[in-house]
Amino acid sequence: MARKPIKTSLYFESGFRVKGRVTQVVLCGCENEGDLGLRVARDPTKTWDYDPEKEDMFFDIYAYCDDDAWKEVRGGEWVDATLTCAGYLKKVWGGKIYLEKGALTPGGLKVGRVGVEEGRVAVDFGVFTAGLQFEDPEKLREALRREGLRDGSYAETDCDVYIKVHAHGDRKAILREKPMRQVFPTKPSESHYHR
Repeated sequence: MARKPIKTSLYFESGFRVKGRVTQVVLCGCENEGDLGLRVARDPTKTWDYDPEKEDMFFDIYAYCDDDAWKEVRGGEWVDATLTCAGYLKKVWGGKIYLEKGALTPGGLKVGRVGVEEGRVAVDFGVFTAGLQFEDPEKLREALRREGLRDGSYAETDCDVYIKVHAHGDRKAILREKPMRQVFPTKPSESHYHR
């Protein structure tokens, strides 16, 4: 039996940049749209690269392709893209951050921990954070009360996941690190190191 889609008064849209390896390209039945599967580093603050033998270093993403990049991208290539997750939040009685099937998928269940501070709600899903912002603190309190959410509680979503590809190619082209640019002063007195 299929789950009913989540519909509440708390809607979010969260976008973030990823670089990862294409694991699959799927043509939809209408033949006018496509989906991409990616494998990305779990902690991109350290590196965008990962070891495919160590499952704790990466996670998989399956997303609707917002542009026609699915026509050009091939399995095994690397992409630089923006992911957008959009959906509704609903309170759950749980105590664990969770991704259904261990992947970020459209319609897949995701459970995150709610954090509330100064007119802003952030739900940490482990691989991305959904943020809600309210101009009026009273509206924030009312929305959270209505949905039964508070700081430290857990919320679930079955949000859609969209991808917009900015660049694709081999690993070196996509993961390139900007080389350090050294500028040597013409006079030692212009350098901060020679004072």
